[in-house]
Parts: sequence; structure tokens; C-alpha cells
Amino acid sequence: MDKHVIVIGGGLGGLFTGAILAKEGCKVQILEKNRTIGGGLQSFSRRGTFFDTGMHILGGLREGGNVYRICKYLGISDKMAIHDNDHDCIDSITYLSDKTEIKVPEGKDAFINYFSKLFPHEKEGIRAYVNQLYNIANEVDLFCLRETKELFKQYSEEFFLPADELIAKYIQDSKTT
Repeated sequence: MDKHVIVIGGGLGGLFTGAILAKEGCKVQILEKNRTIGGGLQSFSRRGTFFDTGMHILGGLREGGNVYRICKYLGISDKMAIHDNDHDCIDSITYLSDKTEIKVPEGKDAFINYFSKLFPHEKEGIRAYVNQLYNIANEVDLFCLRETKELFKQYSEEFFLPADELIAKYIQDSKTT
């Protein structure tokens, strides 16, 4: 029997889902409301300010990361030209109130260590928050390329929390949230 699938959304998740389903033998059509595909990978400009919404590298494209694992499964990892980045600054945050710039380092441990030095009173909360982010990502079978027979997956309560509420569960300092 032919399987036809429509994927709503041409962001990274929709594109990966479509590619995995196509590799598994489905006929896939991806529908995207914007003029270009990419979702959060797109950049845009509003009122003269440029917003780079591109994917973060915190857990993705390096060997062993989820995005890398999916690309390897799809047979495209050896076709990608991945350029090394500044491991000490994969992103930056600027507080407008005092012009403080925080440079976010690459990798789980580097992230935890860096922010724990900036906010030593939040060290345990930062570690718990980052560990919970990884736990939440691990709940998604497809993201981890695990087979499942569950039709209706049960996720943790924290899986559905908005980012600000999840952060607030672990970290109290208002400058970190």
C-alpha cells in the first residue's frame, strides 16, 4: 500500500521529518506558509534591525549530536560542508540596560561552566536546567532516531512549558531569565 504524507511546515523539523518519511518509502509533500523553507533557520529584518534566527550548535551538528545523527541516517552528513566556528562564542546576548555582552560557548559542559562563573549563586540551578533541556530533547523518539510503537506519546509536564517558565523553575536571578 502506498503511503502519502503531508508535512505542515518547512522548518528544520518538517524538512527532517519529510526526508525520514521519504527514506522509509512514503510519498511526502511539505507545505510551508512562507516564501522560503527553513523556519527558524531563516533570518529577517524588521524596522532596520537584522535578526539572525539560525540554528544553534549547542547540541546539533557535531558528531554525536542529534542533527548530525539524523543527517548521517539520511546519508547526507558526508555531503555537508560544515565550517568550524568560534567554540568560545556560538552566540551572544547583550543586555540593553547596561550593555553587558555575554558570549555563549559551545557544548553542554562549557555552557554550564561559563554561566556558573557569571552567576555562581545559580550554579546548581543552571546545571539542573541544562540537564533538563537534554532530558526533554531525549523524550522525542524521532529526534533520537528511536523506533516506537506508541501512537500517543506521553511527555513530561516540563516538555510543554514555555521557555521562560522552564527557566524560572530552575533559576531565580532575573538577569538569567
